[in-house]
Amino acid sequence: MTALLPLMNTKQQSVSLGRLPIWRLRESHQESTNPPVLLGLIRKIALWLAGWRYDVKALGLENFPLKGGVLMVCNHVSYVDTVVLSLACPRPIRFLSYEGLFGVPLLGTILRMAGAIPVSPTRATEAIRRAAECVKRGEVVCIFPEGQLTRTGCLMELKSGFELIARQADCQVVVAQLDGLWGSIHSFEGGRYFTKWPKGLRRAAAVSFSTPLRATEATSERVREILLDLGENAFRERLLTSSLPQRLVGALKARALRTVIVDPSSPIKRLRGAELLTGAWLLAKTWKQLPGRRIGILLPPGIAGTLANVGVLFSGKIPVNLNPTLTVEAADSCLQLGGIKTVITAEILVKKFPTFPWPEDVILIERALKQPSHMEGLLSGAACLLLPVGVLKHLMRIPALGQEDEALLLFTSGTSGLPKGVALTHRQVLSNFDQVSETGFLQQDDRILSALPLFHSFGLTMGLFMPLLSGRKLVTAPSPLDCEKVSVAARDGKVTVLLTTPTFLRNYAKRIPCDAFSTLRLAATGAERLPAETAELFRSRFGCEVCEGYGLTEASPVVSFNMPHPVRGLGAQSDQSGSMAGSAGRLLPGMTMRLLDPETGKESPGLSCGILALHGPNIINEYLNDQCPEKFENGWLITGDIVRLDAEGFLFLEGRLSRFSKIGGEMVSHAAVEEAIGKAFPDASVQDCVLGRPSGDKGEELVLLTTRKITREDLRRELEVPNLWIPRHVLCVESIPTLATGKLDLAASRRLIEDQIATA
Repeated sequence: MTALLPLMNTKQQSVSLGRLPIWRLRESHQESTNPPVLLGLIRKIALWLAGWRYDVKALGLENFPLKGGVLMVCNHVSYVDTVVLSLACPRPIRFLSYEGLFGVPLLGTILRMAGAIPVSPTRATEAIRRAAECVKRGEVVCIFPEGQLTRTGCLMELKSGFELIARQADCQVVVAQLDGLWGSIHSFEGGRYFTKWPKGLRRAAAVSFSTPLRATEATSERVREILLDLGENAFRERLLTSSLPQRLVGALKARALRTVIVDPSSPIKRLRGAELLTGAWLLAKTWKQLPGRRIGILLPPGIAGTLANVGVLFSGKIPVNLNPTLTVEAADSCLQLGGIKTVITAEILVKKFPTFPWPEDVILIERALKQPSHMEGLLSGAACLLLPVGVLKHLMRIPALGQEDEALLLFTSGTSGLPKGVALTHRQVLSNFDQVSETGFLQQDDRILSALPLFHSFGLTMGLFMPLLSGRKLVTAPSPLDCEKVSVAARDGKVTVLLTTPTFLRNYAKRIPCDAFSTLRLAATGAERLPAETAELFRSRFGCEVCEGYGLTEASPVVSFNMPHPVRGLGAQSDQSGSMAGSAGRLLPGMTMRLLDPETGKESPGLSCGILALHGPNIINEYLNDQCPEKFENGWLITGDIVRLDAEGFLFLEGRLSRFSKIGGEMVSHAAVEEAIGKAFPDASVQDCVLGRPSGDKGEELVLLTTRKITREDLRRELEVPNLWIPRHVLCVESIPTLATGKLDLAASRRLIEDQIATA
């Protein structure tokens, strides 16, 4: 394959199969093996009854062969997978099932009546032989190659048994993907089966069928790829009818009398749902008349920043959170690209950043909050408390926005140039929220601490909107660098989840008192690679999980995430893995990926490490004003990140393509060299930055910028790496340039290197 192709199955036949009449079931599930009449009737009645509980949509039904033997390969989500598959498939299915289930009263009888094939770890070859014989007779046989139900909601490692069946039977292989069953009472979502309330009387589910594969094509790698593709398409097919401001109204109304945000640094320390809803509505009334579609916001995380963002959304405008620490050139570029004529900020920030290119129209949030009259505030507050959500939305005149309309405008961090504009639609933002929610990493009573700046995608979408939309309490501090205020916020809010980046995590591990994070159960990090020594230092100090994720502003922003390991009954550890040390976790549901050859930029079959390309409902299609069009191809985002994928689906970030140097014909990862230095000289309090620069003899040479007191001779003596990996220059500095998000400022680091070398 020479280029990234558009995803297959994006225009598949969609057939709803819920509540089919018995005559339709009889016609579409006609048994080719002519079972006893009574058994066939029982089966059809059972499927008819199941159709009242599950509204099943079949995607790609035209792909399924109506004659001949077929091996179906499917992901395994819940205890009703076989029922839902039987509802969707146009032919009867014979399932492979774990032998131990045949000994369960009633269930074993049902399995035997259904003709299921028992599978035993000690007699696996017998099950493979029987399955192949059934396929040769012209039957449809289904196998769940994961071998067990997922306890994380993620696709697990695919065992190779289905490959043996396909080759013995020399048959067509159809990949089926189940969507919508994770979260049901029959799945392990929430850490248990069955003992939870069902969500609604009817549950929507989808079964997607691939085009048939030849037996020789059905490898574990290819089937995993197809399962991800089908899952991405099924996620897009889900009906999303509301916009971001409409969802916010419903979420805040549902918690009208409960605290939704805690901000110890603000004059007003807490807001209930009704108070936040009322305040944002009052601001929106005055901001509807502001010129332009986009409104700039320059405020720290907290009550003021939350009110400003929600108020702008309620007014029908697009909030654009701005970075005051950018250079004048970069900040002015953001204002010009976004067409921003108005900026909402605070008086103290206008004085703090006098060189920021402020537009003529600057709104001070403290004055805006004082404008509504006392009577207007009382009437609006009463409406927010007493009126139903539908009436309230109408009264507030929340604009009717489409899923593809722009919701937020963010700018990339600009680590190596001017920031690029990322316009996120309502569908993209809400899809990513739903994707993160399906991981189940949040518990019902979680209290989330975020001090990340609002101009950072992780800080805005996950650190502000996710807690509000999910019904979790949001606790804020104005700056991730102010450890004292972060400590106060953590104690005041009794936080259980911390959202941060590795740079700030390292600082907290050294400076935050242990009692401040005494209630913390999980620290979720992103934006940059998490060093193992930083994670271990934080874990040992505060006794909580540290889970690394990976994201991009272009992905709204979360792409993958490590989760705490699932448990198996009475707190016992499951044999399934929610996380993997050194990885960035598994892809979120509803996303798919490809790996491209770093040398050619093209797809290469069987590649386990390459440039990551992403496709999903949360991925943008282009930058603002079509900047950098080469990063998008047929709906795919070419991330520029070098990634390794293991058999269990965990992603390992090897570095950015721009952070590789070709030395003597070999690609050398700057991140890998930094990791080797960190292992040889363990000290979580220091920073290292390896970069490349042109060299006459080998094309490029490596330079180490470090806060350590080491020499090149120290590196030669301690590093157990190839000679090409040893940096040619070692420059010791007091601090390494970073952005406000905590990421390395690569452009400033390169300038510092050139200045240091020039004066050496």
